[in-house]
Amino acid sequence: MEEDQSCAPTEDEYYTDSKLSDDDKRHFYPQLTMADGTMNLGEIFLQDDIDIDVCDPTVKEGGLMGKHVLYNVKGSDSEGPFQNYRRYNDFHLLRNALLERWPGCYIPPIPPKKLSGRFDSDFIENRRKLLKHFLKQVCAIKYLYQSDEVKIFLKGLTDVEKALKGLEPQTSEALVMKYQQVFAPLSGKEIGPSLMDRITTFTDTIRGTSAALEDFKKLTVRVGKTYSSYLTQQHQLCTAIDSLEDNHLTTYCEEDTSPLVFRHEDMRGKLHDNLKSMEERAARRQFDGINDWARVYCLEISAYIDALKGKSDVEMKKEKAQNRIKSENTDLDNLKAGKKSFKSMTTGIFRKTSQSEQMANKENSINSLQKDVENYQLALDIITLNLGYVEIPKFEKEIMETYSVYMKDFIKE
Repeated sequence: MEEDQSCAPTEDEYYTDSKLSDDDKRHFYPQLTMADGTMNLGEIFLQDDIDIDVCDPTVKEGGLMGKHVLYNVKGSDSEGPFQNYRRYNDFHLLRNALLERWPGCYIPPIPPKKLSGRFDSDFIENRRKLLKHFLKQVCAIKYLYQSDEVKIFLKGLTDVEKALKGLEPQTSEALVMKYQQVFAPLSGKEIGPSLMDRITTFTDTIRGTSAALEDFKKLTVRVGKTYSSYLTQQHQLCTAIDSLEDNHLTTYCEEDTSPLVFRHEDMRGKLHDNLKSMEERAARRQFDGINDWARVYCLEISAYIDALKGKSDVEMKKEKAQNRIKSENTDLDNLKAGKKSFKSMTTGIFRKTSQSEQMANKENSINSLQKDVENYQLALDIITLNLGYVEIPKFEKEIMETYSVYMKDFIKE
C-alpha cells in the first residue's frame, strides 16, 4: 500500500495562524461507544490524569547541533512531575518510533518540517502550540502514554535519538504479546464481512477524499482573502462617499441638503453602524474556522493513512516469511534427496556442518518462520479489530463533531 500524501498540508499552510488554542480538546478520544455499542472507548483507552505542557521555546545559537529551538516539555502524572527540553526533531523521532513499533495503530499527526523562517517568533509560537497539541493527543491515548517510546521522550535523561535506537528490536512474538495485552477488550469480537467492508469503504473514502478536500481547503483560503478584500473595499467606498458629500456635493445644495443621503442623522448613524460591523467582520476572519477544519481533516487523513500503511507493512512481513518458508522447504527437500545447492555446499565448507545438521537448521528455521507467520496473522487480526471497532468510529464521530462546531460558527457570522 503506497502512502498517500496528497492531502497532507504544506509547511506554510500548516503554520499559518489558526484558532487552535493551548487548551483545545476537540481532537482527543471522544466519549463514544464501540461500533457494536458494547463498551465506552474512553474507559478503555483514555488517559485523563496527565498534565502536559510545551512552553518557553528558546533559540539556541551554534554548538554541534547548530542554531535550533528548544521547547520546555513538562508535566505531571501519578508518578510525580517531570521536565525535559526537546527539539522539534525529537518530536519527529518520537512519532516515527511510534509508527514503527505500533504498526496499524493511529498515531496523532505532527506539524511538518520547515526549511525557511523557522526561527521567526510567530512561527516558533505556532509550532509550539501544534507540538503541544500533538503531545496532548499522544498522552491522551493510554497505551501510547505508557509506551517505552513516550517514556523516553518525556522522562528520559539521555539523547532521544540514541535512546530510541537503543530499544530492543521488536520481534513478531513481542508485537503480538503487546497487542494482546493492550487490546484485550477487543477479544471475542468478530472479523466478519461487514467489518471488512467497513474498513475497505473507509480506506477508499479517505483516499478518494484527498483531492477534493485539498481543493476545498484552497478554496476557503481564496474566498477568505476575497471576502476580506471586499469588506475592506466596501469600507473604503462608504468612507469615500461620505467624504464626497461632505467636501464637494454640499456646495451644490445651498440650503436643501435632502439629496445628500449621508447628511441625514439617521443615515449617518446607519453608516457608522455599517462601517463598525464591517470592521468587526473583517477582524473575525470568519473563513478561518472552516479552513482550520479542512486542515485538521487533512492531517487526520494522513495519520489514518499512516495507520493503514502500518497494517500493510505487517502484511508484507507475513508474506515475506511465507515466501521464505517455501524457499527453506525447497532446500530441505533437496537435502533429503541428497541434492546440494550452492548455498548448502558453501555452508558445509565454511561452517563445517554435516548434511544432518543442515537439515536440522532448515527445520528450525521453518518452525521459526511459521511462528512468525502465525504471530503476524494474530497481529493483523487485532489491528483489524482496532480499526473497525475503535479507530474508524472515533475518526468518523470526531470529524463530524468538529465539522458541526466550525460550520455553526461560520453560519453565525
